[in-house]
Amino acid sequence: MVLTTQATWQDWPHVLSGKQFSRSFLEGELFPLAREMNNAAETRDSDYLRGKRVRLLFYEASERTLDSFISACDLLGAKYVWLGDPAVFSSQAKGESFSDMIRVVNCYEYDAIVIRSREAGEVAMAASVSRVPIINAGDGTGEHPTQAFLDAFSIFRSFGQIDGVRIALVGDLVYSRTIRSLAYMLPQWKVEHVYFVGPPQWRVGEDVRHHLEEASVPYSEGTDLEEVAPNADVVYLTRAQTERGNLPLRYRDAADQKVCITLTEAVLERMPDHAKVMHPLPRNDKFRELPEEFTDHPKVVIFDQVRNGLLIRMALLKMLLG
Repeated sequence: MVLTTQATWQDWPHVLSGKQFSRSFLEGELFPLAREMNNAAETRDSDYLRGKRVRLLFYEASERTLDSFISACDLLGAKYVWLGDPAVFSSQAKGESFSDMIRVVNCYEYDAIVIRSREAGEVAMAASVSRVPIINAGDGTGEHPTQAFLDAFSIFRSFGQIDGVRIALVGDLVYSRTIRSLAYMLPQWKVEHVYFVGPPQWRVGEDVRHHLEEASVPYSEGTDLEEVAPNADVVYLTRAQTERGNLPLRYRDAADQKVCITLTEAVLERMPDHAKVMHPLPRNDKFRELPEEFTDHPKVVIFDQVRNGLLIRMALLKMLLG
């Protein structure tokens, strides 16, 4: 189901996928409210969600997503509970099933549950047994919809629109859930072109390609960011997801293809003056997809994304619980 401005959270209370949300909802409701949240964040005196309680269940390491949800709760007056990795500190360590744990948490008068899981599909399973809203904060190699919200919001704030934007999605196209969720969301706009740039063995999934084809979104696949850079308004870099299976930190060289999936001086020089470099973070200093020396380059907006992530998650919680 696609959430539109006519739908209510009671119609579709869970946040599971970048496919759920319409352009009218994003541009007409979520993005404007996120902009309003900047004042609430700066003044730190909001009580929009006073009396609300949010449970945070994070099975994987997180800094930005976990901290921004904690900060969003705190800045909006909600209480939050985070007890560390549930696989270690809950009865799951004694063999309790994931679904039973979600049912248990439902008994404790929480108003929403934010979940980061190790396996794709687990968050949707949680939603199937939960009476309160579930927010997907990343499920294995599946999706990360709130990251897609903040990425789309960042692009919208940079250019004033997303229609006509040409975006290069670069790096680990196999396991990056941020690329998957953003690619699922982009067809809500009339993007001009999506470039997938990665080594041949890191090709983007068939599900993503099929989704873009169904929506008639032009896309292409390549291995050389330098070649794509002059045509990209946004270069979206990702690290090697070494925690997923046995993915090597370094890709194998292609015998007959130049492979460039990192930001270099040459890439920056070839990008249009107005173009932006984005990254969901964390970046990997060993992989060097976005070297430290480019952090303060005017085209690099990675910490604007971090701030936008706070505002988007504040807006989402206010809409969901307020």
